Parts: sequence; structure tokens; C-alpha cells
Amino acid sequence: MRKLIPVGNNGKIDFEPAFKRLNEELSLIGMKLESGREQDLKDLGEILKRDNNEKPFELLSMLAGIGFEIDISGLLDAYERAHGMDWLDDFYLKNQDELRKYF
Repeated sequence: MRKLIPVGNNGKIDFEPAFKRLNEELSLIGMKLESGREQDLKDLGEILKRDNNEKPFELLSMLAGIGFEIDISGLLDAYERAHGMDWLDDFYLKNQDELRKYF
């Protein structure tokens, strides 16, 4: 476990490296979404699939928290690439009220 959670010389957990990696990954995701290029959306789909991320609203909020203004349609396109059209259909059905805020 110590390899996964860095502990400093004083015995306290050092969260800075983990936060730095998270911020870097969020920045990468934000930049790929902003570009809107086909290859970037494919890459983003792979990232979301690898991380098993199924929470678009949470990701959208985190991206907004670091200064990105992301169009949710591009984000949902990447989620469809990661999890398939059936997942996206189910997401739309379960989240109709929340999605109305964006469309």
C-alpha cells in the first residue's frame, strides 16, 4: 500500500503527487474535448474506458473546477465511444431532467 500512497519522511501521507497526476489527466481530458478532433475524441473514449469512468456530470464538474467550459455533447460523444450506444441510451433515459439543463 505504501507504494500506492506516498508517505513522506515524517510518516504523513503526501497527497501532492496524486493531486498533480489527477490535475494533469483532467487537463489532458479538457484539452482533448476542447479540440473536438476525431482522434482526440477516440483517445478520450479510450481514457474513459480504461478508467471505467461512467460519471459524465462528475467529470464535467471537475473540468469546470479547473477552468474548462466544455460542451456536454462532446463529452457524451466520448462516453458513447467508451461504453457504447446502449450505455448512452440508458444514461439519457436515467438523467433526462439533469440533461435538460444543458440542451
